[in-house]
Amino acid sequence: MYYSIPGNTETRDNKVENDIEILSLLEPGETGKSIGEEAEGITPSVKTLGGIRLRYRYNPPALQGIEVTKVTWKINKKGAYCLDYGIGSDHCPSQNEREPDIEFEQKSPQVDWSVYWEPRNEDGKPDWSNWADDDGVMAYVKAEYTLPVIEAGSQQEKRVTKTYEQDFYIKTRELKPLAAPSEPMKGSDVQILEAMLWGFGVSPQRGSGNQTKSNAGSEGNRIHSSRGAAGMTENCDGSDAKVRNIYSGGWVGCANGKVALEAMVRRFQGRNTATCDKNEESCTDNYAGRTSSTNGVVDQATLVMLEKIWKEFYSAYVSHKSKPVIAAPELAWSNEAVSIWDGVTDAGIVSTYTDTKHNAMLAAVNNNATGTRGDLLDAWIRQESANKFWGQGFPATHYRVFEGGGDEFASLGYNQIKYAYRYGVQAFQNLCPQLKSYNMYKPDDNIKGMVAFTTAIGCGSGGGFRRAFATGGSWTTIKSNNVDLKGYKLAGENTFYAMDKDRVDDAYELLAKAIGSYNGGTGMGSTWANMLKATNPGLDNGKPRMGRAHSNRTYAIQVLRRFGAPARTYIWKGGVEPDQIPVIGADGSPETNEDGSTKMQANPKAGQDWCFAYGEQEWMSGKDWSKVKAAAASVTLDGKPQVPSGNIACQ
Repeated sequence: MYYSIPGNTETRDNKVENDIEILSLLEPGETGKSIGEEAEGITPSVKTLGGIRLRYRYNPPALQGIEVTKVTWKINKKGAYCLDYGIGSDHCPSQNEREPDIEFEQKSPQVDWSVYWEPRNEDGKPDWSNWADDDGVMAYVKAEYTLPVIEAGSQQEKRVTKTYEQDFYIKTRELKPLAAPSEPMKGSDVQILEAMLWGFGVSPQRGSGNQTKSNAGSEGNRIHSSRGAAGMTENCDGSDAKVRNIYSGGWVGCANGKVALEAMVRRFQGRNTATCDKNEESCTDNYAGRTSSTNGVVDQATLVMLEKIWKEFYSAYVSHKSKPVIAAPELAWSNEAVSIWDGVTDAGIVSTYTDTKHNAMLAAVNNNATGTRGDLLDAWIRQESANKFWGQGFPATHYRVFEGGGDEFASLGYNQIKYAYRYGVQAFQNLCPQLKSYNMYKPDDNIKGMVAFTTAIGCGSGGGFRRAFATGGSWTTIKSNNVDLKGYKLAGENTFYAMDKDRVDDAYELLAKAIGSYNGGTGMGSTWANMLKATNPGLDNGKPRMGRAHSNRTYAIQVLRRFGAPARTYIWKGGVEPDQIPVIGADGSPETNEDGSTKMQANPKAGQDWCFAYGEQEWMSGKDWSKVKAAAASVTLDGKPQVPSGNIACQ
């Protein structure tokens, strides 16, 4: 018997196979090695998980001239004898469904004597429950084959019929962590569970922090894997760390860097049951499975959650099976997704960032950028996701979905939408009905979901494009109301574009706000220029610091530069030139009088407005608006004369 989780392989007979053998038996007299569980010592058994489809294979003995004529299977549970791995009706004709104890026959000719059986409930759907329990469901296989023999005396060959019959049990059970001194649960069902959750992107590892640095998602190491210089992973509860078929526990109170299957189950339960979505430790702990709202028990409710995501994950795998590693997005996916901005009536998605609005944005940058909406979205995704969708991890695992590792909210693939808004409790899904049509485990759908999210009001940080570009959008009427904001220039140009205090944001500025709001909503009640007056998060090792209250400005600017739009620099009135200014010496410093006071002289610009430049480039260099303004003045904030730096004409 075998199971198949995309990305998990093993080598059999010097060949890499895409499924994992969990039980094998030998016919009497056959040589070789059996594997698997024979708990009773009499009838072998195999443990499975919920309604996952397993492969049952009769492998004929290596005998000269053998010809298999028929193989009969019978499992004492309603189910379907399918033709390959899959979900639902995939490779599973309706005529292959059988009631309990009704045989399923395979007859010659047959290349491979395998069936892919899945349990079905009374409604004919895969049965994701503990349908067999630990007593098990009885099953058997009967193979009939002929062998050539030479009759004594006549030396003529004839064929004799032989049979092979084998009973076995299929079992399910409620998996859970067991406290010492009990031995942890062990078996193929545990092995399947671990592989499945790892493929979903879930991490088993504890980090040093509870919110950031928690080793969630993409940041975590798999059970039984190398941590580089730190060596191989160790289990939280001290159980055998060299296998993945043990339900390791000890998640609550686990030490930094250690792993547990319990962590994976509780994190998975947390994201599916949490009723909060705030970036606060009390909420994060729910998602991380560190509260009593999760327990690590794979009960009926958890099996239902697993079934839901297994369907999404496996259908994504089928759609993109030829690409075990997907890094950068394909432009075609973005070109298709942008049509959602035109509106999808049936999904409640209104028209927002149409081609007309995009052309207005290009005009606002004097056509110094020329890309399409698809190019813009593609640039955004590449900035957002570090070009990772699946096939990465520690260790790198084909088809493993990239799950955000910066927090416990389980954003998937190319976007940063919290898992709960698409797959969590119904209350969260109701906030984001625009997402329900999109499979976040599929790369193309993942991008479509991101675009739909930008139109969704009341859905976390979504809805920016609706506020910015929909008819009657709330941001379209926000005025600058800043008499000191004189105008702007574009990088690479000297043209000054004047602004008045009643001006509203143009299409470029609205786009900057819409993109920035996706990263966080602070400051959105202001125009884009006024948003840049906020306290700058500063630099970290020479790069703009992210993860701060005002980093959404940084995020938007990064996306727009990647797209090719020129930086916008705003010209601000700083004040009025004073009557006197310092006398500047040869060394560039103010000269002093004998009494130590600053030597002053008449200011030829006395009474004129003076300005300073502050915009996107200054923001990205870590400069703060208030400090740039102060440096450009002729006097310090406490009234002392100084040599102005950055003082410019107001045009």
